[in-house]
Amino acid sequence: MTLTNKEVAKVLFKAYRYKKPIDFISENYQLNEEEAYHVQEELIDQLTFKDHSTVTG
Repeated sequence: MTLTNKEVAKVLFKAYRYKKPIDFISENYQLNEEEAYHVQEELIDQLTFKDHSTVTG
C-alpha cells in the first residue's frame, strides 16, 4: 500500500468520523482499481480499530 492510499483512507475516515463532506476523491487523487481496493481495506481497518465499528459485507 502506498502513502497515497493511506492518505486517502485517512481523509475518508475523518470525513466519516466528523460527518464533514469532502470533495470527490478523484478530484485530488489518481487511483486505479487495485489502489482503490487497498484504500477500502485500509478504511475498514481504521473503522474497526479506531471507531470500533462492525463492517459487514
